[in-house]
Amino acid sequence: MGVTIKDVAKKAGVSIATVSMVVNDKAGHITPKTKRKVLDAIKELDYRPNFTARSLVRKASNTIGLLVPDITNPYFAELAKSLETALNQAGYITFLCNTFEESEREKRYVNELISRAVDGLIICGLTSLETTIFASLKERRIPYLILDNRFSAENFSIHADDFAGGELAAKHLIENGHTKTLFVGSQNHYINIEQRYQGFKSVMDKHKLETNYLDTELTRVGGQKIAETVF
Repeated sequence: MGVTIKDVAKKAGVSIATVSMVVNDKAGHITPKTKRKVLDAIKELDYRPNFTARSLVRKASNTIGLLVPDITNPYFAELAKSLETALNQAGYITFLCNTFEESEREKRYVNELISRAVDGLIICGLTSLETTIFASLKERRIPYLILDNRFSAENFSIHADDFAGGELAAKHLIENGHTKTLFVGSQNHYINIEQRYQGFKSVMDKHKLETNYLDTELTRVGGQKIAETVF
């Protein structure tokens, strides 16, 4: 059996309540000497507080669930790294879940994270989650954020203006003298990529220039196949 809070209290010569207050950062009225005795006992006994019990007491787990479609995708790898860094600085631990764009896996991860009492969820990229899942999050008052995807008006999301991005790309090519263009999209027909294509095509149409469109998987292999096909 592992070391318990009772063992720490006995070692430090204090009450269990005192140890609990030190562990949960509520030792405001405890003398520095007593606090040091408790911390020394914790270190000597290698005591590790029960995470679940501590979460119940504090009504916060200091954990955030992060769902990404494919961590091997450089975009999501960099995004996950930045989010984890920011969350760590704010005192949160990140639970990273790779969904592989599978709806059942995504749903299972969300339900598991809910059961682990995470303080919030960040869902990156395309999501196939049902509205009932979001309703469940709202009912439990678990904050969530959808990144890089338009889902629905009632769900808070942060995303780029993909249509404008497509327009900028087309204008840049035209301004540099490129009139024969190819737009490479996704075979999964993601909303954000479709929006970029519509923006791109609108500018090409305005200048009466033709553009070709090819689908591929959003991986290095997919990009290589397109390059081999075109060049």
